[in-house]
Amino acid sequence: MSRIEFTVPPAQVGIADGITLATRYWAASVERWVLPVIAVGLASGLTTWLFAGSPSDRETLVRLVRLSLGGTPLEPGELPRLVAGPLAVAIVSLVAGWFLTANAIAGLRDREVTLGWVLTGGIRSFVANLLIGLVATAVLLPLLALGALGLLLALALLPVGLYLLLRTSFWTLAVFDEHGIGSGFGATWTITRGGVLRVIGWSLALLPLGIVAAVGQLVVDAALGPAARPLADAIGGASDTVVSSYTIVVLAVLYESQRARRLNPAVVPAAPRSPFDPPPPPGPWG
Repeated sequence: MSRIEFTVPPAQVGIADGITLATRYWAASVERWVLPVIAVGLASGLTTWLFAGSPSDRETLVRLVRLSLGGTPLEPGELPRLVAGPLAVAIVSLVAGWFLTANAIAGLRDREVTLGWVLTGGIRSFVANLLIGLVATAVLLPLLALGALGLLLALALLPVGLYLLLRTSFWTLAVFDEHGIGSGFGATWTITRGGVLRVIGWSLALLPLGIVAAVGQLVVDAALGPAARPLADAIGGASDTVVSSYTIVVLAVLYESQRARRLNPAVVPAAPRSPFDPPPPPGPWG
């Protein structure tokens, strides 16, 4: 299957139909998302193996918290080792996410996934997410500087922030769908108008999948033990990316459905004329 085959008009797709469509395409496009899964799994495992004492290690994290609370500075040579591993995994995961998003849009548009397209869309999506982060930082920092009052104000503004995040939830998909950064924001803002509850409902439908993956990771960690932590992290990184690959396809189906509802409203065809109807009025030429 080279594309997501809608069995009903996209505007009429419900959660059950959307999950069915996404599952079919996701299973048929394994060759497109399996390499990003392998890349993230290898990066996660190798990072744990090569950079022992990473912040992802529970014991190391506890030690860092204790040092911070006690006011004890880190040794100068320890900081690069602590940062290098998570940074490498973050970069690999970021690029893997670009390929997964491209796969989802390719299913909607029946196109091939090319490196140029992935890099162009990925850089645009990175800028879009960076803008969201900068806006959030610009709002939170002044509030947190106010102390307890600022913290209360930040908590009061939390529903507004969540609402705005939901309104921009398709920004990354839009920029991969040949939109620029500005026009992609306009597109996601338009197609989510009146559809926030629908986005929440589809997201909640995917929640059990995330819970299963988290429980599975706990089982793997317990079964392998601390001695096989690199293997456990590799399995965890790969399983998280598998879940992401499926989730993005589901959201792409919802994205297309919202586009059909907001950008391409259905046109009601004119009723057929009866031979007993009066003739139409003459045009400007007659």
